[in-house]
Amino acid sequence: MTSWKMGMIVFNKDKDMSLTCRHFRDAFKNLKSAFEYGSTCMSATWKSKLEISCGKCWNDFYLCVSEIAMEQRVRTLDAVLPYLSKSNQIHAFFEIANVQFHVGINAFQKGDFKKCMYQMSECHYPIEKVKELRGFEETHHELQSLEEDVVMHLSITESSQSRQTGDDLLKMVLIDEETLNIEMVWDIIDWYRQAIVLTRDLDMEMEAIALSRLGVVYDKVLKLKPKAKECFMASVRLAESMHPRTFNTTDWYIESTSTLKRYQQETVQHEEEEKAKERAEIKEKMKEELNALDKDNSNMQNKEFLKHLYNKYKPKNSNHIFEEFNEDSSVETKKRLQKAIVHFHPDKVNAEEHGWEWKIMTEEITKYLTRRYEVIKAEI
Repeated sequence: MTSWKMGMIVFNKDKDMSLTCRHFRDAFKNLKSAFEYGSTCMSATWKSKLEISCGKCWNDFYLCVSEIAMEQRVRTLDAVLPYLSKSNQIHAFFEIANVQFHVGINAFQKGDFKKCMYQMSECHYPIEKVKELRGFEETHHELQSLEEDVVMHLSITESSQSRQTGDDLLKMVLIDEETLNIEMVWDIIDWYRQAIVLTRDLDMEMEAIALSRLGVVYDKVLKLKPKAKECFMASVRLAESMHPRTFNTTDWYIESTSTLKRYQQETVQHEEEEKAKERAEIKEKMKEELNALDKDNSNMQNKEFLKHLYNKYKPKNSNHIFEEFNEDSSVETKKRLQKAIVHFHPDKVNAEEHGWEWKIMTEEITKYLTRRYEVIKAEI
């Protein structure tokens, strides 16, 4: 009891943790000895009171320890472990594991992955000791939760370190693009794939980042657009699945979305170029017919030209027919030209159904009709 009280006095007065620990160590040693010697000859009431005293002594000691830095806390707890009763050892081992876990989390947040992995690994021994000593049923769920968190964060940290290694190697490759080290590139891919596997079903954000980085390798280094697109799309899908969280300002999300947008623009451009090439070939085949249309446009007045169009190039809609009108009336002529533009407009033509030759012909017809319409509109 004296050592216990002295420990509290020293701590409250001087905050001398070394001396405080020494007094509490003596207190725990005496309490443990009393329990061992008295367990065979003392009454159950006496044992019960002694267990209560052990618990109170531990609680006071824990209050003192909780005020010091976490890493020093582990060393302090280690120093008194041999002198603790079984129940107090269970609490001490659990606290050691919990402190080491949080030291690891702090290291992870600072980017010190090596230290984080070390601290997470150090959690296993005290956790196993708690299981071995048993009697921790009242906080069984806490222990199980802590163990799961340790396993999860160890995987996440290993993944982050793998990704960091891949990032460092990728920078080297991108700086010296002229002499591509293909073996290093495959190493980078392996590091990123390892990062993806380690975080799958554990941390979607970490997995999305690794997928985005892998996409960069396929896009900027190996120039494998299909593989890159696959990685970037998977990265974006993971990001969207974490809604309402947003990643619009993060480098990996910007890289993924901007590259996918570039791919889309390139696809559209390629399709337009192919269509233009195809149209050019069709127009070449229609050269004589298009020249004849141009000649008719040059030689005919509005009414004659309209009548000629409806007779020779009949609209596919049978309801679209030529209607007689007074060509001396600019208003009437304007209306008929406007109606003809609607009848022949290429946007109403289905190229798959009526053919590309007819669509191109309607484009040329509409072009001539629009010019005539603009002229007569300016005259009114």
